[in-house]
Amino acid sequence: MTVKFKAGLTSLLCACGMSLTSCAFRDPPQTRSYCVDIPPGQSSDASRYVQTIADHLSFKVAEEEFPSEKGPPHQVWEAYGRGVSMFVGTAMKDGKTDRFGNVETTFNPNRLELSAAKTGWWQRVPFDEVVATAKDAAHQRGWAFTKGNENYGCST
Repeated sequence: MTVKFKAGLTSLLCACGMSLTSCAFRDPPQTRSYCVDIPPGQSSDASRYVQTIADHLSFKVAEEEFPSEKGPPHQVWEAYGRGVSMFVGTAMKDGKTDRFGNVETTFNPNRLELSAAKTGWWQRVPFDEVVATAKDAAHQRGWAFTKGNENYGCST
């Protein structure tokens, strides 16, 4: 190898190493929060809603339910694949304030909060397609789909 080639290769490797280091400490690219309002009596369809989106995008789904001391459980889904994860969960709902100023929070089974994040080196589905698919699936059911508040998402 020539000296110029070695120097060029060393510079390239250093630049790549620095760029990887600088990228490692950032949050991954992600969408803002979107809210899905489910009419009363239809909250049991939330799992089918998430599965419909996952099927359309060829994603897999993981689902978990966390019990709550008061009110309905907190349901969470992750639809993932093709370098993207879509997170869906029941939105928080503020309750009454106690005498110390603490606000009791529960989860609202009729409101979902949704966002997507890049989870792989190579994102093979654009965020716009994920959001459009979620929006279409909500509208097919007659559910409202709106942008969440920048500061507190879909909390009510």
